[in-house]
Amino acid sequence: MFNYSFRWNQALASLPQMLEGALVTMQIAVLSMVIGILVAIILTVFRLSGSRVFSAIATTWVEIARNTPALFQIYMAHFGL
Repeated sequence: MFNYSFRWNQALASLPQMLEGALVTMQIAVLSMVIGILVAIILTVFRLSGSRVFSAIATTWVEIARNTPALFQIYMAHFGL
């Protein structure tokens, strides 16, 4: 019914480009984790501070992040900025 054969020549020829893409993906993942940890530390310090303003900012940020879907947040960051 289906006459499909995988073309290993093309896959192996593009292997260096795929490995470069995998490296870029890993770099983006590590960078996003570092940024996320920094934001989390800042929000924690804000919530634990005695200031009502900083605590309110942190609480608002956390509640918005918890109550909206991730895809919506990505759209807002991309199109909103």
